[in-house]
This record gives sequence, C-alpha cells and structure tokens, in this order.
Amino acid sequence: MLRARRLIHLSLAALTMALALAAVALAATLNGGDSIASAPNLPLDQTTASGWTLSTGLDNVNSYGEFWRLQMNAGDRVILDLANTQASCSGAAPSINILTPAVTDFTLSKAPWAFNDDSNGASKYESVWAAPSAGRWTLFFSDCQSHAFTFLARV
Repeated sequence: MLRARRLIHLSLAALTMALALAAVALAATLNGGDSIASAPNLPLDQTTASGWTLSTGLDNVNSYGEFWRLQMNAGDRVILDLANTQASCSGAAPSINILTPAVTDFTLSKAPWAFNDDSNGASKYESVWAAPSAGRWTLFFSDCQSHAFTFLARV
C-alpha cells in the first residue's frame, strides 16, 4: 500500500515536471505579429527563438519582418541581444526598429522610426534604447523574406 502511494506521488511529480518543461519550451519559441494590431507582447528575460517566412513584404513598411509590443515607462531602457540563426539573404542579425505608441497599422507608412539599429553585417549584436515617454511601444525586427533568429530582451 505504501509502495503504491509512493509510486503515485512520483508519477504525479514527473507529470507536473513534464508539463512545466513543455510550457517553458512553448514560451521560448515565438513569432511576432505581421501587423501592429496582431503583435504579441515582447517576452522578457528569456532567450526566445523567433523568425518569419513571408512571400511578400509587409504592408506599409515595404520590408519583411515581425512586430512585437513592449510597455515601458519614461526612462526605461530596453536591452536587446540579437543573433542570426538562419536567413535567406545574409548572415546578419535582423535590424530593430521602434515606433511610438501612437503609430497604428493605418499610420505606419508615414511614421518615422523612433529608434533604428542594425547589425552592420554582424551575426549577433546588442542594441540599447531608452523610452522618452511611457507607453506601449512597437518593435519591428526586419531583414529578408525568411529569417530565424534568437533574442533576449531585458528592461
């Protein structure tokens, strides 16, 4: 009887651990949105594998990439470590572009970037930016039609 209880407890513990590991693996492989409206929140404090495959450039930006959203306070700094894992056009990590919270999919084509940084051909680089005001900022990782990369974002 005691042996059966111990086996049940061990089985439940193993199942709980397996479910927790599956949740972590799922959270660590994400893609951004193909528009500002569909952009998910940028994952923080975890290395995330991401990438896109697009046959046509995104509307309003004339480029390929994915959108993410990030809530920041005035003066908050976001530190992004980006690394290329596979790209159809180069070995460089994707560029990072940041748009103000006021920019929507409808105003995107005429909106200037609040911040723009690219790898200058490097396969990995770090980008740092401080928000001048509070809001839900839009980040756009961009490069060529198909790009797989990892990033680590910290605020």
